[in-house]
Amino acid sequence: MDSLKYYVTDKIGIITINRPKALNAFNNDVLDEFDNLLDEIEKDNGVKVVIITGEGEKAFCAGADLAGIKNSTKEEFAQFIEKRQKLDYGIWVPKKYSCTRYFKA
Repeated sequence: MDSLKYYVTDKIGIITINRPKALNAFNNDVLDEFDNLLDEIEKDNGVKVVIITGEGEKAFCAGADLAGIKNSTKEEFAQFIEKRQKLDYGIWVPKKYSCTRYFKA
């Protein structure tokens, strides 16, 4: 995992989007890593809550990395949107855990 950092402390999973130069914007790598990580977390009985944050001082997450998708075909863009929707569903429709965002002070 290069685009995400993850650790667990006191039953709390901390996911940090690690793309500060891109304002932590989502690209295909981030979406794939999130998908795999959320599957792992779902299976880990030691994690009860997940906090998602972003690396750096400027942004939690700028959304989609438009530079990374500007030359995409229609099909590639549709796949990106599907992945993003799957991630949104995975985060906002919690199964055994809840997710929240926070900003560093």
